[in-house]
Amino acid sequence: MKSKDEVFKLFVKYKNRAEAIHEKKILELQSDNGGEYINHDFKELCDSNGILHRKIIPEKSHQNGSAERLNQTLLNVVRCLLKRSGLPLFFWAEALQTAVTLRNFCPTSGGRIPFEIWNGKDMRLGDIKHLRTFGCQAWIARKNGKLGDRAEECVFLGYPEGVKGYKFWSLEGRKIVVSKDVEFKEKNFPYLIKKNNRILIETEDSEYSDEDDKDEAVIRRQYHEREDSDGGEEQVTSDE
Repeated sequence: MKSKDEVFKLFVKYKNRAEAIHEKKILELQSDNGGEYINHDFKELCDSNGILHRKIIPEKSHQNGSAERLNQTLLNVVRCLLKRSGLPLFFWAEALQTAVTLRNFCPTSGGRIPFEIWNGKDMRLGDIKHLRTFGCQAWIARKNGKLGDRAEECVFLGYPEGVKGYKFWSLEGRKIVVSKDVEFKEKNFPYLIKKNNRILIETEDSEYSDEDDKDEAVIRRQYHEREDSDGGEEQVTSDE
């Protein structure tokens, strides 16, 4: 979600999916008084579907305590993922998506696992064996002529929705790619190594060029330019 204007569209998508899976209707919706929830579209949707829309009192966020606590938990995980991997902050959205995925496989304070509640079945090893370390080094297969490189170095960014594959940041192409033909090096973190090398230069030589900062700024610009040009869609590599 790039802006709050997309909240209504995403809620409709969630509503349709949840009701199809569980064969039950959503009866109540609780939210704050943000403009993304208090508008004509939401009112019409709730009225036409018999949904009671409960709104908390302004400046009383504790009335929406469960959601607020979950948001804080997810943000804590995001900070840890970015810190451990050394990835720049503009990858926060990928870190957040990964945090949500991991949280769905973890027991709540009540001992229940969101994955099991949503799918109506017990979680098995096969449901989590695909999980990998966020921000680690990954080599994805590629075709590059008879004498060209057979693999491309990437950074693992998470799990794309609706695709049987993984999401990566290509270090060479500086773009998002999705692939399932990959070898992970989960103890190696390309961005963390780069950041540690920069600290070492500063400590030992007391001379530091800002080229690394300039390089990160270029990556950030290319990342957002590609998002805009691709409409937010990842480029999928062929693994056939």
